[in-house]
Amino acid sequence: MKEGTKRLATETGAGQWGSSLAMACSFFGLECKVFVVRVSCDQKPYRRALMEAYRATVTPSPSQETASGRAILADHPDSTGSLGIAISEAVEVAAHDPLTKYSLGSVLNHVLLHQTVIGLEAMEQMEMAGEFPDVLVGCTGGGSNFSGMVFRFLRLNLRGQRKTRVVAVEPAACPSLAKGRFAYDFGDTGHLTPLVKMHTLGSTFVPPRFSRRWTALSWNGATREPPARPWSNRSQSSSAIGCFCGRCLLRPGRGYFASARGQSRRGRRGPGGFSLQGGGDPPHDSIQPLRSWPF
Repeated sequence: MKEGTKRLATETGAGQWGSSLAMACSFFGLECKVFVVRVSCDQKPYRRALMEAYRATVTPSPSQETASGRAILADHPDSTGSLGIAISEAVEVAAHDPLTKYSLGSVLNHVLLHQTVIGLEAMEQMEMAGEFPDVLVGCTGGGSNFSGMVFRFLRLNLRGQRKTRVVAVEPAACPSLAKGRFAYDFGDTGHLTPLVKMHTLGSTFVPPRFSRRWTALSWNGATREPPARPWSNRSQSSSAIGCFCGRCLLRPGRGYFASARGQSRRGRRGPGGFSLQGGGDPPHDSIQPLRSWPF
């Protein structure tokens, strides 16, 4: 605010980050502009209502408000959007307005550190229960929710104090960890961000759509479990309906201890934790960004 900043622009998928930033901006008297992935905005109207209650301006993405959004809509008028597209629109707004700053809500280190409050809450609640998880399971998109829960536990693993097993779960429709390519790529669809090394399906990738009716009537239990990543015991991609039904199977259980976005329960083989909810050398000049990685 001392720099003359009047507003923050950001993107959000499910709405967790957008809601948090909207609340923070209201506390400090800043305007907040949130681009929400269109399909998520349509499916979660109350998330939009919450952000607007904190006086944020919410726009479904892609939109007609930016060149990035208009370009996407010109080629795909019925686009459901993606986090990459929403990032492009938020960055563009900030780049063209000296009074606006962009605030990234996922992926990068400072965001992961911010989200570790989830892990702190989970550890305290496990302590209240007199238990400690043998297995942690978390969904991954940009990775902030998953990292927020597991990093505090992994710290104990790295110190040799615990041997907690960690499992990252992602949708089979967007399996960046399980089937993505580890390479330098843009973090947004409009290619406005710097190149960052990541597990990527391509900067222009948009997950295929599926209807709620399909979710209710179909079952696809196909999963893939690749070799373990250095930072995790295992990553796994599952169909959306498989994850949904798995959650339903867990609901009737007893002994839940829920944090902001995490849960744990005692099972036959010991307690487990459930999180419910996105570096390297400089790239060589010859490295080209991936447009779409066929997985």
